[in-house]
Amino acid sequence: MENSSPRPILIIDDEDVLLNLMIFHLSPLYRCATATSAEQALEMMEHDSFDLVLTDIKLSGKDGFHVCEIVRSRFPKTVIMMMTGMQGALYARKALDAGVFSFVTKPLEFSRLKSLVESALAHQTMVANRHSKQPR
Repeated sequence: MENSSPRPILIIDDEDVLLNLMIFHLSPLYRCATATSAEQALEMMEHDSFDLVLTDIKLSGKDGFHVCEIVRSRFPKTVIMMMTGMQGALYARKALDAGVFSFVTKPLEFSRLKSLVESALAHQTMVANRHSKQPR
């Protein structure tokens, strides 16, 4: 039997308009929380668990790579996606090297974003199931 409650995701971006658009598109499927800075997001993660973190690279204060580093060390079961308005393969390579599941460029195509979030969460579930079946 599958859990039917919406899976929790945390969206981090310092652009309110984009946050509102992402909530509009993703909240029918997921329990969305938002943060406008790395510091705020990490504080939220200390009090609530999220299956997925979707972070912009460029944030005021600490950047998305800092978020990625902290999430990977403190919350290893959380899958991470990064997005940016900066073009270039360098950022995508750096993001993938940092351990993110996927990298998305702005402007966002929301149908593609939904598909990537779904894939990331399916991957997370598969990994969790694999670990739970391993002998201890």
